[in-house]
Amino acid sequence: MDKSELLNVLVEQKFIAQTVIILLNTLTTVRQSLVDKYYIDFTKTYKLDNNSFIVIKEKVGFDIFKKYVNQTIDLSAIIRELEVDYGISADNDKNFTFDKFDHLPKTIIKWFSILDNINK
Repeated sequence: MDKSELLNVLVEQKFIAQTVIILLNTLTTVRQSLVDKYYIDFTKTYKLDNNSFIVIKEKVGFDIFKKYVNQTIDLSAIIRELEVDYGISADNDKNFTFDKFDHLPKTIIKWFSILDNINK
Protein backbone atom coordinates (compact mmCIF):
# COMPACT_ATOMS: atom_id res chain seq x y z
CA MET A 1 0.00 0.00 0.00
CA ASP A 2 1.56 3.31 -1.02
CA LYS A 3 1.43 6.54 1.00
CA SER A 4 -1.56 8.05 -0.83
CA GLU A 5 -3.59 4.85 -0.48
CA LEU A 6 -2.84 4.76 3.25
CA LEU A 7 -3.94 8.38 3.60
CA ASN A 8 -7.16 7.68 1.70
CA VAL A 9 -7.91 4.77 4.02
CA LEU A 10 -7.37 6.93 7.09
CA VAL A 11 -9.49 9.77 5.72
CA GLU A 12 -12.35 7.44 4.95
CA GLN A 13 -12.55 6.53 8.62
CA LYS A 14 -15.39 8.23 10.38
CA PHE A 15 -14.75 10.64 13.20
CA ILE A 16 -16.69 11.78 16.24
CA ALA A 17 -17.52 15.47 16.33
CA GLN A 18 -16.41 16.03 19.93
CA THR A 19 -12.89 14.61 19.97
CA VAL A 20 -10.64 13.11 17.33
CA ILE A 21 -7.10 11.91 17.70
CA ILE A 22 -5.54 10.04 14.82
CA LEU A 23 -1.82 9.56 15.28
CA LEU A 24 0.45 7.60 13.01
CA ASN A 25 3.87 6.63 14.29
CA THR A 26 6.17 5.82 11.36
CA LEU A 27 9.77 4.82 11.20
CA THR A 28 12.32 4.19 8.49
CA THR A 29 14.90 1.46 8.74
CA VAL A 30 17.85 0.53 6.59
CA ARG A 31 19.35 -2.92 7.13
CA GLN A 32 17.36 -3.24 10.36
CA SER A 33 18.77 0.01 11.78
CA LEU A 34 16.45 2.88 12.64
CA VAL A 35 17.12 5.83 10.35
CA ASP A 36 14.25 8.19 11.04
CA LYS A 37 11.04 8.38 13.05
CA TYR A 38 8.09 10.61 12.19
CA TYR A 39 4.79 11.20 13.97
CA ILE A 40 1.76 12.32 12.02
CA ASP A 41 -1.19 13.80 13.88
CA PHE A 42 -3.92 13.68 11.25
CA THR A 43 -6.21 15.82 13.37
CA LYS A 44 -3.83 18.73 12.91
CA THR A 45 -2.56 17.75 9.47
CA TYR A 46 -6.09 17.53 8.04
CA LYS A 47 -7.42 20.50 10.06
CA LEU A 48 -9.97 18.38 11.89
CA ASP A 49 -9.26 19.98 15.25
CA ASN A 50 -11.83 21.83 17.32
CA ASN A 51 -10.45 25.22 16.20
CA SER A 52 -11.44 24.54 12.58
CA PHE A 53 -14.98 23.69 13.62
CA ILE A 54 -15.20 26.69 15.94
CA VAL A 55 -14.23 28.99 13.03
CA ILE A 56 -16.93 27.34 10.88
CA LYS A 57 -19.47 27.87 13.67
CA GLU A 58 -18.53 31.53 14.12
CA LYS A 59 -18.30 32.46 10.43
CA VAL A 60 -21.02 30.26 8.92
CA GLY A 61 -23.31 29.28 11.79
CA PHE A 62 -22.87 25.54 11.29
CA ASP A 63 -22.34 24.01 14.76
CA ILE A 64 -21.07 20.47 14.33
CA PHE A 65 -20.73 20.07 18.11
CA LYS A 66 -24.44 20.70 18.60
CA LYS A 67 -25.80 19.00 15.49
CA TYR A 68 -23.77 15.78 15.74
CA VAL A 69 -23.21 15.44 19.48
CA ASN A 70 -22.33 11.82 20.34
CA GLN A 71 -22.66 10.81 16.69
CA THR A 72 -20.27 9.67 14.03
CA ILE A 73 -20.21 11.56 10.73
CA ASP A 74 -18.18 11.26 7.53
CA LEU A 75 -16.11 14.28 6.59
CA SER A 76 -17.59 14.07 3.10
CA ALA A 77 -21.07 14.53 4.62
CA ILE A 78 -19.91 17.66 6.45
CA ILE A 79 -18.40 19.01 3.23
CA ARG A 80 -21.62 18.26 1.33
CA GLU A 81 -23.70 19.98 4.02
CA LEU A 82 -21.49 23.09 3.94
CA GLU A 83 -21.75 23.20 0.13
CA VAL A 84 -25.48 22.54 -0.17
CA ASP A 85 -26.97 24.11 2.95
CA TYR A 86 -24.54 27.00 3.40
CA GLY A 87 -23.52 27.71 -0.20
CA ILE A 88 -19.78 27.34 0.40
CA SER A 89 -18.00 26.14 -2.72
CA ALA A 90 -14.88 24.04 -2.96
CA ASP A 91 -12.22 24.32 -5.64
CA ASN A 92 -11.53 20.71 -6.61
CA ASP A 93 -8.65 21.74 -8.87
CA LYS A 94 -6.67 23.51 -6.17
CA ASN A 95 -3.61 21.63 -4.97
CA PHE A 96 -2.64 21.46 -1.31
CA THR A 97 0.43 19.88 0.23
CA PHE A 98 1.43 19.41 3.82
CA ASP A 99 4.86 18.86 5.29
CA LYS A 100 6.11 15.57 3.84
CA PHE A 101 2.99 14.90 1.77
CA ASP A 102 3.12 15.98 -1.84
CA HIS A 103 -0.38 14.68 -2.52
CA LEU A 104 -3.35 14.72 -0.21
CA PRO A 105 -6.57 12.72 -0.53
CA LYS A 106 -9.33 14.30 -2.62
CA THR A 107 -11.64 14.64 0.38
CA ILE A 108 -8.98 16.57 2.28
CA ILE A 109 -8.23 18.82 -0.70
CA LYS A 110 -11.93 19.65 -0.85
CA TRP A 111 -11.99 20.21 2.94
CA PHE A 112 -8.99 22.58 2.75
CA SER A 113 -10.67 24.46 -0.08
CA ILE A 114 -13.87 24.84 1.96
CA LEU A 115 -11.85 26.13 4.93
CA ASP A 116 -10.00 28.58 2.67
CA ASN A 117 -13.28 29.91 1.28
CA ILE A 118 -14.72 30.32 4.78
CA ASN A 119 -11.64 32.24 5.91
CA LYS A 120 -11.63 34.70 2.96
